[in-house]
Amino acid sequence: MKVNIINNTDEKIVNMLPIYDIIYEVLGMIKTKSLKIDKEMNVVFVDKQSIKSMNYQFRGKNTETDVLSFQYDDDDEIFGEIILCPEVIKTQAPNFNNSFDKELTYMLIHGILHLAGYEHEDDPRKAKEMFRIQEEIFSVIKNKYIDKT
Repeated sequence: MKVNIINNTDEKIVNMLPIYDIIYEVLGMIKTKSLKIDKEMNVVFVDKQSIKSMNYQFRGKNTETDVLSFQYDDDDEIFGEIILCPEVIKTQAPNFNNSFDKELTYMLIHGILHLAGYEHEDDPRKAKEMFRIQEEIFSVIKNKYIDKT
């Protein structure tokens, strides 16, 4: 799968972490046919105003959020997009005793899991499973990439 990173913020996100390496590692760890390896995936960094607008437009929630994921039709060349807001991620990281890098990595994993078909909104069992997998993946990624920086 080709991954495009699009930074629509003033932050120098790509230089902070080996984002491509982390994304490809996570993709390799997720065993599912719903991830189309012959397609492209966009990871887009946006500001608070943009993510709030998208959150309202697509989820009916008039608030900022950390991450949104959109999976596209089979006919599209782009498989899906993960929209991340560094400002929100930076603000919420201390609430989880995380550095920005750790919280950003969590949100990348979270977004990829959504693209792979995992959900947590409506079913507590599915939520438990998704967050268990997210933690397992994060522990591998953390040891390999984050604790080394």
